[in-house]
Amino acid sequence: MKDVAILLCGKPASGKTTLAKRLEAHFNGIRYGTDDTRAELYPLIPDLADFRGLQPHEVWPAIITWIEKQQDPERINMLYTLTPTHGITPQEYFELAAKKLKETRAAQRDGIYRTIIESSAVHISQRSDTERRVAILDGTFGLRTVDYGREHAVRLLREHGEVYAIQVLCSEQRAKQILRSRELGERAIDCSLAQREWIWDLARIDPLIAKEGFHGAYTFDTEEQKLEHLFGAHLQELEALLVS
Repeated sequence: MKDVAILLCGKPASGKTTLAKRLEAHFNGIRYGTDDTRAELYPLIPDLADFRGLQPHEVWPAIITWIEKQQDPERINMLYTLTPTHGITPQEYFELAAKKLKETRAAQRDGIYRTIIESSAVHISQRSDTERRVAILDGTFGLRTVDYGREHAVRLLREHGEVYAIQVLCSEQRAKQILRSRELGERAIDCSLAQREWIWDLARIDPLIAKEGFHGAYTFDTEEQKLEHLFGAHLQELEALLVS
């Protein structure tokens, strides 16, 4: 019984996570998403409002406690360098920290993709004679994910199972509408990405990559709920679920 990794890619707000959750439930698989991983590894900088009710002398200890809860050592070191030894106020601290975190976004992105790719590989590598293991990777997977991007994901996952890709599509108007309706936070940076051409286009992928990479690939239009097979093998159970 072949274990399977299903890699979803596409623009922000195209419906990847909605589809990923649907596949997770149908295949009894495990979903590994960049949004969830980002929130876990790199929590947003809090606002002063988060410390409302504290006495002035309690604010800095509360900030230090928050720093110590971070999981990334480099992030912790960076945040510590901005603590009150420089004579700044808590508000100035948050502004500086937010600026520094934006500067390290590329490194964060690599860490996020590394985590979901390697976690997915571990999951499908734990083979079972009685059940098929399915990992769903939910992320943009654009050209900017250099070190731990698409090709790395395919190579690593192929060592343990079959790899299928689904490019999730939706109209520009729909994507903008969804982005505007969200509590964006750090994702505000992603709004501008929705219109850029660096997003991976499976329909025009290099044939050599297709042959040596994926077992099969599809597009899925979330507005029309339409699945289209592009190349490679067919994942019959997937098609039975999504083809109307």
